[in-house]
Amino acid sequence: MESISRVEVMREFTVNFPISLAIVLLPYAALCALIPLGSAISFGGDEGYELVKAFMVFKGFALYHQIWDDQPPLLTILLALVFKLFGPSLLAARLLAATFGALLLSGLCFLIREAAGVAGALFGALILLGSPQVVELCVSTMQEAPAFAIGMLALGALSRWRWSRSSGWLLLTGLLFGVALQIKFTAGIIFPAAALELVLEARRSEVGALASALRHVALLFAATLAAFVVLGWICGTGGIQMLWTSHFALATREFGSPDDYRFSPRLPLDHPDALIGVIVAVTVGLWTRRLREMRLPFVWLVTALFVHLCHRPWWDYYYLHFAIPMAWISGLGFGMCFDSAKASARVTGSSLRRAVGRRLVGILAVAALIGISCALSLPRCLTEIERLRESDLVQDSPLLQEIAKQKKETEWFYSTRPIYAFHAKMPVPPELVVVSRKRLWSGNISPERELELLRRYHPAQMALAVTERNPPLIRFVEENYSLAFDDGENRLYIRHSLTNRDVNLRQ
Repeated sequence: MESISRVEVMREFTVNFPISLAIVLLPYAALCALIPLGSAISFGGDEGYELVKAFMVFKGFALYHQIWDDQPPLLTILLALVFKLFGPSLLAARLLAATFGALLLSGLCFLIREAAGVAGALFGALILLGSPQVVELCVSTMQEAPAFAIGMLALGALSRWRWSRSSGWLLLTGLLFGVALQIKFTAGIIFPAAALELVLEARRSEVGALASALRHVALLFAATLAAFVVLGWICGTGGIQMLWTSHFALATREFGSPDDYRFSPRLPLDHPDALIGVIVAVTVGLWTRRLREMRLPFVWLVTALFVHLCHRPWWDYYYLHFAIPMAWISGLGFGMCFDSAKASARVTGSSLRRAVGRRLVGILAVAALIGISCALSLPRCLTEIERLRESDLVQDSPLLQEIAKQKKETEWFYSTRPIYAFHAKMPVPPELVVVSRKRLWSGNISPERELELLRRYHPAQMALAVTERNPPLIRFVEENYSLAFDDGENRLYIRHSLTNRDVNLRQ
């Protein structure tokens, strides 16, 4: 690809990215308006952890030093800043999450649009929104979508480098990758595809290709590392050892094992619309000799497959790692078919018969893909929206209403579902903010240690899941607490000293 001037690249970027944002912003905003962002108790499974971590940082507790966490700090810090500006607002937190969702979709549309036009960008966005759990991830205060939203912006900067060969764009790519990694490490799945793109581009078009490729990859890696380290220093983490231990020192198997949570290679078969879109796109790419545009998302897809076949555990929301490149490839294929059909319509003369054939194939491919998306992706997206609309609401929760009765007398609150602590706006013992499977597997905490901390803090209220089966914890609760509420899923216990005080006041 011939390089063009930096001014032209910047002008083209400043025009195309706002257009890509506009393509998705209106329908995405309408989608978000249908979902109870400010009132649903919970969306994603880990949303409670993220909200409570940010709430505790907002209250002045130190991440990693007081609050155990197995994830990078950036999203927690951003949420805490939002809480400082607007108070610990659920709506503000989810609007931040929805903003990252918009960036994710816009980044995808930008990358597809510059290679295959607006039609391909719209189709790719529909395939992504119709992917399992993607709508939920785009509005949940979880780390996956924000990390990959910044990762897509990094790939947008990389695409500008392909045009201009400017080190500035490559530096920006690395800086954005560093930001993405400070949100969640899983964004690193994109990095091999970006590095390979640099190598292949250098080999294709430059003298001294190997040295040039190594120089470009080194610059990308250095910029990524610098951004990661500087952001970590700014956030004041001091948690590198904690992060390393939680991910790589899974010592105990007493509470299950990461091997119990495996990725199934058959999982993409449950997403046939995207799978068919990829097959059609590769076929069209071979036919039109335009596979090069699909190279980066295809390498990303292969990398994700390899990583998840080897890595444990697998969580359902990791499917985003496959959904994005599959939607990207599908959008490229749709756009190529659409362009082929339009171009063939303008051909005359001796090539007319061949053009008519290509146009017919293009029209049939476009019609088939539209039919598939309307039959599968759109209903799945609408079903996901409806499921989120039917979420339990904060104002309708009897448990939260019961918790609020003793709020003034509650110094510490503990719940096996931390989302209730956030809605109650009550501090949690900082060492018990995150009690996850990964923490148990790593040996960082045990039921004995958890009970020791509960004895030390002696929370005024405890909300436990009915399924809680920790005998020492149950004995501690029965000896020191009174059952105040039971809805069949959660039980609320009040410390005896508070219930006795209420009895004395009534007398």
